[in-house]
Amino acid sequence: MPFFITKMDVLQDILQTEQKWKTQLILHVRNIFKNTWLPSHDERHSIRVWEFAKTLLIELEKNHIFYSFEEIEELIIASFFHDSGMSLTLEPEHGKYSRQICNTFLSEKTVISSDRKHKILDAIELHDDKSYRKETFLNKKGILALLCIADDMDAFGRIGIYRFWEINVL
Repeated sequence: MPFFITKMDVLQDILQTEQKWKTQLILHVRNIFKNTWLPSHDERHSIRVWEFAKTLLIELEKNHIFYSFEEIEELIIASFFHDSGMSLTLEPEHGKYSRQICNTFLSEKTVISSDRKHKILDAIELHDDKSYRKETFLNKKGILALLCIADDMDAFGRIGIYRFWEINVL
């Protein structure tokens, strides 16, 4: 018997979520950055953040921390839009712009309820709060925590060094 017992439903939910959203999210974020030279934060960054988020979801499920299909769906959307505001500004408040950009995108989608939409938009706006003292981060299991961690994970290594250099040069 394996040490970690897991349902691995998360893999099915991830695949279903990707089939529903991934292609359109990649194309939409690519379009957002088409007139902005910021290779460290274009759709490839969003893809990497989503890949890290998927890894976290799988590992959390192995440790009996489960996320619903709806939360996984919210996380993929937040992962792809979290830095979209950097197409407009490199300032710390880019999360507010990212929120607005995603809100416009979600307004065209009737499949996301209002309460879920606000969870996505809040996570996007707050993802760069590095204080990690927010109630939503410390006391609630939610997509904000996963988005923050996945984004930070992309900041490590060679790509992270390039991201840091690029943002500071610009």
